[in-house]
Amino acid sequence: MKIQRALLSIFIFGIIFLIPHSVRASSLIINNIVVNNFLPEAVPLYSADETYSVNTTGTFSIDFSPDIKKFQIIVLQNPYDENRALAEKTFVEKLGITKSEACFMNVSIVAPAYVTDIPDSNKLLLCEPDKQADINSDGVINTFDYAICLEEMVVDPEKNKLQCDLNVNRRIDATDLSKLITYARKRQ
Repeated sequence: MKIQRALLSIFIFGIIFLIPHSVRASSLIINNIVVNNFLPEAVPLYSADETYSVNTTGTFSIDFSPDIKKFQIIVLQNPYDENRALAEKTFVEKLGITKSEACFMNVSIVAPAYVTDIPDSNKLLLCEPDKQADINSDGVINTFDYAICLEEMVVDPEKNKLQCDLNVNRRIDATDLSKLITYARKRQ
């Protein structure tokens, strides 16, 4: 009987030892959009009363406040426009989202007065219609962007982030293609 209890104790200890104490998710859902998990390794889930850094450099900082589900991009150095564009690009890359998905996030862009006198904004520059429809980010909305969208129409949205999903409804449809054509015509 003592041997059976000892073996049972060893077995239970072995199982408990093998079970991970905290499992870190590879992604989070924020504003109904799946994003890369940017939390520190020691934080398996975020706490509503904390602010978390998504990315920090000498020129900008990107933070997230879970209590209000809002990101804040702070441009810290000049040139403002260049560093803001870089911060927005980093925001999309770090979160692993498309430009369209970024436009559905709650984001504010701020800068100290010594950097710019441009007022704070709640809209990413990449969300301007002509920039959002520039799918391949080459500065022009043209048939190359349209070709990417046609290709994405046959892709399973569960497997890939859809760059051409301009209204973020998890599919490429006539509305997205119509928006793309409209923006292409405006730029000509």
